[in-house]
Amino acid sequence: MTDEVIVGLLDGGGRTAYQIAQSLWPALSPLNIFLALSEVIGNLDVLEDEGRVVQVPQDGRILYTRS
Repeated sequence: MTDEVIVGLLDGGGRTAYQIAQSLWPALSPLNIFLALSEVIGNLDVLEDEGRVVQVPQDGRILYTRS
């Protein structure tokens, strides 16, 4: 998975890390979704540090959007 794939998923608007993980790997078991979330959040952290995505709090959730 590349950062470009994650950024591309944000073209349609904000998404949670869970929504991104589900888009990338739609049929994961509960254990594997936890691992997928860890990978997605790590990539989002890098993208945020690079100024390519931002966090937007909304209704008690954190959405990620393109900068």
